[in-house]
Amino acid sequence: MKFVSFLQNNQAKFGISDGKNITDLTGKIRGANSLKELITNKLIQEAKEFSKKNPGNINLDEIEYLPVIPNPGKIVCVGLNYSCLLYTSPSPRDRQKSR
Repeated sequence: MKFVSFLQNNQAKFGISDGKNITDLTGKIRGANSLKELITNKLIQEAKEFSKKNPGNINLDEIEYLPVIPNPGKIVCVGLNYSCLLYTSPSPRDRQKSR
């Protein structure tokens, strides 16, 4: 079971995929019209329960996937330098000398 955002007939929708079909959740869980709204309003569990009672009928061939959250508020990236590896790994110059 995976949450997806998709286009169907040029309309942006979201739902839950079981790998074969999608249960359309657009507007069906307390009026949430996007996965972002569903998450913000803490309605994930309700969405899962709805999809269990209402199995999907949208075939994966009928849709075009969108980014899971098409309009994110923030994108956070983390980068780390592993300084301990700098001392254990020979530099490219040292590797060329040993050849």
